[in-house]
Order: sequence, then C-alpha cells, then structure tokens
Amino acid sequence: EVVDILKSNQVPFEYSESGDTILVPEDKRSSMRMELAMKGLPKTGDVGFEIFDEGNFGISDFVQRTNHTRAIQGELARTIGMMDAIRSAKVFVVKPENNLLLSEDPNDRPSASVYVDTGGNTLDKSNVNAIQFLVARAVKGVNKSTVAVMDNQGNLLSDEGDSDGVAGVAGQMMKAYQAQERRLEAKIETMLARIVGKDQVVARVSVNLDTRSSTLLDEKFDPDGSVPRTTTTDKDEAKTVETQPQNNATGMGANVPNVSQDATMQDPIMAQSDETRESKTTDFEISRTLKEEMQEPGAIIGRSAAVLIAKGETPRTTEQIDSIHNAVVNAIGARFDQVDLTTHVTVHEVEFLPAFVGPAGETLNQFQHILDTYGPHLKNLLGIVLAIAIFVVFLRMLKKFKPSEAEVQVLDEDDQQMLSGTRSLGSGLTPELLNDLIQEKPDNVSTALRRYLESGSSS
Repeated sequence: EVVDILKSNQVPFEYSESGDTILVPEDKRSSMRMELAMKGLPKTGDVGFEIFDEGNFGISDFVQRTNHTRAIQGELARTIGMMDAIRSAKVFVVKPENNLLLSEDPNDRPSASVYVDTGGNTLDKSNVNAIQFLVARAVKGVNKSTVAVMDNQGNLLSDEGDSDGVAGVAGQMMKAYQAQERRLEAKIETMLARIVGKDQVVARVSVNLDTRSSTLLDEKFDPDGSVPRTTTTDKDEAKTVETQPQNNATGMGANVPNVSQDATMQDPIMAQSDETRESKTTDFEISRTLKEEMQEPGAIIGRSAAVLIAKGETPRTTEQIDSIHNAVVNAIGARFDQVDLTTHVTVHEVEFLPAFVGPAGETLNQFQHILDTYGPHLKNLLGIVLAIAIFVVFLRMLKKFKPSEAEVQVLDEDDQQMLSGTRSLGSGLTPELLNDLIQEKPDNVSTALRRYLESGSSS
C-alpha cells in the first residue's frame, strides 16, 4: 500500500540495501509521512487498542477478552520497541480463564513473556528490570518476577525463579561467585598483558564467599566512667518540749485533755530539745556502649589464583616469576601468610599451543603476528598493485576495440604474371581453372575470386 501511494503521487523511491526501508527524496519526506499517517500506514504486525475503533456489535465475551489481550500485547511491544537498544519486540500474555472460585496455585496467575531483537546490542540489568516492571504494571495480576525476557540469540535475560525463595537465593549467590571470579581474572590478565603480551596469559581465580547473614550485638559497661545522674536531698526537723503537770487540780480543766482551768496558767517546762536530720542520695549512671553490627552475605573470605604465562624466546628467571607472583597476589587483594601464598597463588611458565592450525599445519598465531606487524605496509602495496592491474586491463580493453588496419599482401612476379594471365583469359576462365589456381596459391583465394567475378560481369 505504501508503494501504491508513492506511485500515485509520482514520488520517486528506492529500497535500502537491507530491503526493509523505502527511501524518498528529502523534500518529499515530510509530506509523504503526513499522508501515510493519515491513512494509518505503515501498518505493523502488532495490533494495539485501535482494534476497538471499529464497532463490532454482537461479538462474544471470549472474543472481546481476546481482543483486549491482543491490544495490550501490541501496545507493550510498540513501547518496548521504542527503546534505543531494541530493534523490535514481541509480547505474549497468558491469562487464566475466569473462574468463580479463586485458586491459590501460582500457575493459575497471569504470566507474560517478552521477546526482543537487540540487533547486536546488549541490554544491561536495568533495561531488563524496566521491561519486567512495565509489563507487570500493564497486565493485571502479573508479578514482575514471572516476566521472562529473551533476546534474538536465545539468551535468557531475566532472572529465572523467585529471588525470595531458596532457589532464587542460591542462583544469586552463584552469580555473585561468578562475577567476583571474572572480575579478578580480568584484573590479572589485563595487568600481565602489558608485560607478556596479549593472549599470552591465562588466569583463573576461585573465591570463597561468606554466605551467612548475622547480627552482632555488643554491650559494654565502664565503671570508671560513671557520672551522677540524679541527686535527692531529704531534711527532717523535730522539736521536743517536756513539762511537769500541776497536782490537786479539780474541775473540768483537770479532767478534759488539753484544757486547763486557767488559760493563763501553764505547766512548767522541764526540758526542751531541737533535732534536725538531713540526708542526700546521689544516683550514678555507669558508662555503657551498645554496638550492633549486621553482616550481609557476599563477603570474600578466601581466594586462590592460578596463572599461566606463555614462554618467551628466552626462559624467564626465577626473580621475574617471583615478581609476577607478587603482582598477582597484590592484584587480587590476597592476605595470606608465607605458606599460603605458595599454595593459593601459583604462577607457571608454559608453552602455549596455537589456538588455530591451518590446513598445512602452520601456526596461525604467527601469521596473525605478521599481519599485525606488516599489515599497514601490505595494505598500501596491495592498493598500488590493484591500481596497476586495473590500468593494464583498461589498456587491453581499449586496444581490443581499436579498429585494425587492413593487411595488404605484396605479390611476387609469379603472382603478377598469373593475374595478368587471368586478365587475358577473359571469358575463358572456368571453374576448373579457378580451382587449380586456388590449389597452387591458397593465399590468393580472394584475389582469384574477385577476378573470376569481374570476368563474369564483363562477359
């Protein structure tokens, strides 16, 4: 349909080298884009929510739900395909049938799978997580951990299994092991490549990670560091008076307590004392230190390395091997005693076998070395030789099409006499005589035939 529209508008176009793109002139690009967009072109294989633009009345509920799933798949595929590192995408959504009773089986929940064509690009972990998060939020009931992402090379980009389960934790720990080992191996190989040469060193590292998760609570008291916390002071005051009562008292005042017969009459004071008590209480706070440490799994508690370096033209000395050994120990951050250093980190000089062998048994590594050394000069020389060859071929072709001059044969005396004799024959020249002349002088066939024809025409 796109080609028909371009032809109807008399717009010149051509296909790209890959065959999946139509190229038009620069001044016609914007106008043709607008016209194609108005007609809904170009159409992709994925159908989005435009599937509901047409009013389809009378369709069943199953078809309606299927169209809704197709629309979600198409919209997700278009959105994922807009990412820079993705050329195209395909989304598959599986929804269980509508049941009245809810099932606790996780297999009955909706799930989704995403296929991406990266075109040679690489998706990092953040891109894969973004795709999973997008699909999980777009499809109701889909969990992020159940969204599988696969590229066009068959590589599973998403984590398989639930990361919260036992299998998920084991998978994460295995990836942590591999990541740490690859990181240390790369450090060793890139470091020694500057010394022994590229592809002349092989390093393998084995790490031991602490997979335990622990919490340490440390509480300490320092009696020498006590400080007063609170101070309480209590003060009591008491006053005592001793009197002597009067004798032979009669009446109400003598029989009622605290009532005397005469208000002006008081008992004589025999003794009087004042008492004051004061107490002070001080509470001291002892210095206490509370320390809580949480240790997450993944710490490196042990590592070992084996390094093989290719033999050079001259064997390396023991001092050189020891210096390389010390460099490897420091590169991987090993902290061993002198005994463990010799057993956990080893460096050996061996003779490497060629990586590839040619048909005649030649070593291609040396050939590659020659190419690396003389490649630029050979490239320039090859260009000059190719230019000369093209020039020579051109001259030959030019000479081939040049018109050649007609060859003129010089006749000797016998030929001239024979020709003069033929002129004198006139009409007496017969086919038999002509055959005899041709047999005697095969080189004069053309001349004899011409004379024969002239004689025939003159007669």
